[in-house]
Amino acid sequence: MKKDILIWKSLALILLIIVALPILVLLTYIFTPNSEFFKTILENTLFSYIKNTLVLGLFAALVSAILGYSLAYITTYYKFIFSRYMGFLLILPLSIPTYIAGYTYEGMLNYTGVIQSTLRSIGLNLNQEFFNILSMPGAIFIFSITLYPYVYLITKSYLAKQTGSYIETARTLGKSSFSIFRRVILPLSRPAIIAGSTLVLLETLADYAVVTFFGIPTFTSAIFKTWYGLGEHESAIKLALIAMLIVIIILIFEKLLRGRKVYFSSSNTVKVIKKVELKGIHNILATVFTLSVFSFGFLFPILQQIYWAIREVDMFKRVNLLELILRTVSIGLIASVLIIMISLIIANVLRLSKPIYKRLASSVVLLGYSMSGAIIALGTLIIFIFVDRNMVWLYKLFNPNTRTLLFTMSPLILVFAYIIRFLSVGFNGVLSSYEKMGNKYYEASKTMGKNTTKTFFKIDLPLLKIVTINAFILVFIDIIKEVTITLKLRPFNYDTLGTKVYQYATDEMIPVASYPSLVIVLLCIIAIVVTNRLRRQS
Repeated sequence: MKKDILIWKSLALILLIIVALPILVLLTYIFTPNSEFFKTILENTLFSYIKNTLVLGLFAALVSAILGYSLAYITTYYKFIFSRYMGFLLILPLSIPTYIAGYTYEGMLNYTGVIQSTLRSIGLNLNQEFFNILSMPGAIFIFSITLYPYVYLITKSYLAKQTGSYIETARTLGKSSFSIFRRVILPLSRPAIIAGSTLVLLETLADYAVVTFFGIPTFTSAIFKTWYGLGEHESAIKLALIAMLIVIIILIFEKLLRGRKVYFSSSNTVKVIKKVELKGIHNILATVFTLSVFSFGFLFPILQQIYWAIREVDMFKRVNLLELILRTVSIGLIASVLIIMISLIIANVLRLSKPIYKRLASSVVLLGYSMSGAIIALGTLIIFIFVDRNMVWLYKLFNPNTRTLLFTMSPLILVFAYIIRFLSVGFNGVLSSYEKMGNKYYEASKTMGKNTTKTFFKIDLPLLKIVTINAFILVFIDIIKEVTITLKLRPFNYDTLGTKVYQYATDEMIPVASYPSLVIVLLCIIAIVVTNRLRRQS
């Protein structure tokens, strides 16, 4: 039995080292001398990269926090027109990748777009600057309207489970609705708001497609421009290291913001919240607000995409949609299955470990998700090039005419990068479920003479079935939407739905991009519906 546990621990340790490799490789460049080109960046453009990155990320997180929390508060505590459906509809903007929303709104608002064309048809000619979304405020709008569901989902779940008994107690003490909101609900919501806003911030900092299309120089766009455009590899790595430092500072600051306050109830029973039915002007305002956010975040972009798809039906055959779907789904499924398998292995070991090891391992896993796709892509590329160059002698034993960069020019590099980037998405759900289960089943199985492996397959997996499926779907959604890593690491002539959307958009063929865009959104909607049902079952 000890041998069995040792195998599990060794495997988990090897996997954690592999996950950390891209970051560790980049860290080896800390002490290398700065090139003249990098010195030029430090003197001239570094400040603008830092300013643009932080302004974009912080304002997107702030607006998302306001939107997400307001919507969570309204839909949790009040009844209004369509409130029965809004709980789900307000999640749907998460199905639209930020880059698709950015391309769509630019197409809607430009001179030939539906909005300006309609205004000109009724005799209105407005200043073009008014419709220019390719700016910092425009990018903040795009990120906020598509990423606010992170705050909304986390906060709504927290409010529904944690605040019922507190609110009832406050009401019995004669507190007004505003007083309850200010002194009870808002303080209790702080950890959820900060957690959701941090996710928005990290997603914004990791973006490449939107900031490139909008012409906003950030760290992500600068890293790729320096590496691929200018061939200054070491300078790109140095920029990636600075970006890593900024992310680490943000994560530390997030922990400080959340503080050490803990709220708990004397009862284990979740108190059902009795919703207040809004009437009159309050009913109308709540309905208009929720419908407006849903429309800007999901309905308007989707209607525009459908309109373009119908208008450009002659271009349908050029897109080769079936091949793109098969390639995107297949690589997404492979990476998602591997991520869940790795998550289960590491989490199974960590539940038996000391808290300090849990925190350390969780930090390693979180590191990949917190870093941008640009950083992961750089680290992965360096590793694969190193492996290929040192293994070419072995390749030639099997095939003398083999390519030198065999693995680097294969889809395997994408799968590896996806695992590093999105492992945290699957791992966190699995580990939290293990912690809720506790070790009672494991200890009972152990007393019956079963080893760790038999316990895992006979007891743990059946109990974790719904959680595992849910985590798998969440990972799959993220991979389907991902474009930064895929653009920079894909093999030659290897397109996915996301890269095809990016290609058409940058070639000023935004309407043609509607076909792959709609497929991405449809796949994400299906996944969200399934996830929502699984969440209710669990």
